[in-house]
Amino acid sequence: MAELPIWQLTAGFLAALLFFIGAVSLVRYPRPVMLVILGFVLLIPALGWAAYAVVPGPTPHPGPLLWLAFIPAIAGLAIGVWMLAWMSARREALTFQNIEFLSNGTLVVYASLVVALSDVLALWQPAYAVANLLASALWLLAWIPPRVRQSAVESTVEVRAPVQRVYAFLVDPSNWPRYQAGLEVVAVRPPGAVAAGSEVVLRQQYESHIRGPKLLPQVIETTSVVSEAVADRRLTMHMANRPGSTATLEFAATDGATAITSRSQTLAPYRLAVFGALIELRSQRGERRARAQQSLARLKQILEEP
Repeated sequence: MAELPIWQLTAGFLAALLFFIGAVSLVRYPRPVMLVILGFVLLIPALGWAAYAVVPGPTPHPGPLLWLAFIPAIAGLAIGVWMLAWMSARREALTFQNIEFLSNGTLVVYASLVVALSDVLALWQPAYAVANLLASALWLLAWIPPRVRQSAVESTVEVRAPVQRVYAFLVDPSNWPRYQAGLEVVAVRPPGAVAAGSEVVLRQQYESHIRGPKLLPQVIETTSVVSEAVADRRLTMHMANRPGSTATLEFAATDGATAITSRSQTLAPYRLAVFGALIELRSQRGERRARAQQSLARLKQILEEP
């Protein structure tokens, strides 16, 4: 039996390595966003090398193209190592500024990997290398329109309590942890009941779904601004520096009771959307709606107590 050529064996090894990295990544973080990242970076190169290992084409001829791959690879590796060191120093809570900073760095790392892998892949499978670059470019372009980055969840509950009591309870941020699990009110500026223009700093526990060691804290800190406070009718907040992401509570009096409608609208930032943030949000829509219903059920119980 003839031995396989070294280039065919190398292609098979690279394909197996990428599939192994993808499998380990999915075991550690089995979420839709990981599928997006793996598809974005590894899928086409792995298929290209696997195809060459099964049906080899022309013999690769290493040259300047191969050495050029080291530039984005080393740059991406350096940024990745620096980000790991930066993350290890964050132990208390993540902020959205931290997350956006990380997403910017991650975007540079993955773009570097896409270019480097495509460069090396071109030695074996030029068509796959071009396809990899085109697929990545199309994916990046697809998330530019804001309308494709929007998501919404709505829930309603009826509370047997006057609307004045319900509204007074909810404009006091110190009451929010009583019905929202894992929530801590860090600061209210200015102190007291919220009104239009008030800032509220919140700290919330979240489930990262990561198996094994966790590099980031399981707490996220956000700053929200009250954009509208209409007595006994509506309370609307948006995330600071992100007016497209809002949370609204609407109140309607009904014969001694109050109908409360909770509505959240999210506009995912572009740099998060390209990594599947919106796909992740939509996959969690049922969980988010269930959490909103649980919070409203606790709110109903509290407000209906004598």
